[in-house]
Amino acid sequence: MIWFRQLIDDERGFLGTYILILYLFFLLMGFALLIGLFTAMQSSATRAYQWFDASGQYTIRLANMQGITSDPEANLDVAEQYFDAAYAELTKTTWDGSEFEPGPGCPFPGPVTVTEFDPVDQGGALPGGGTAGGPGYLIGISVPDYIGNVPCIGQQSVSVPMRKFFQLGSS
Repeated sequence: MIWFRQLIDDERGFLGTYILILYLFFLLMGFALLIGLFTAMQSSATRAYQWFDASGQYTIRLANMQGITSDPEANLDVAEQYFDAAYAELTKTTWDGSEFEPGPGCPFPGPVTVTEFDPVDQGGALPGGGTAGGPGYLIGISVPDYIGNVPCIGQQSVSVPMRKFFQLGSS
């Protein structure tokens, strides 16, 4: 803080104070921009997770209605079709066989990738060290949250990984 005191006591204090005020203004504007960007990205990721969860719950409900409650591996293709249709409808994307491509009105700046869709038997290992209380599906996706140019850095992207176990017979 010695430099601050010297700046104020200097004979050219008016110019120094003016520069200090401009510096603080731009610094605060930068922080406000970062906080706004973080809040927007957090809101977008929360919304994407809610759609992901709703699609998984829809998949489980349809599987339960079809009587798929004991052998998730034998019915993996059917469950994947349910999930793909539900997620594409909720997010206004189209499923091209490997990822969800954004369409008109889609909130995502790029394609959403399905990272895993694995059947899990009762007692099977889950991420984080737990075990499955019943048969179900472990579904994972990667959602792009930001794709754009960052000043002085270049083209950057931020993707949010989402992963959840959906248990058959649970809804």
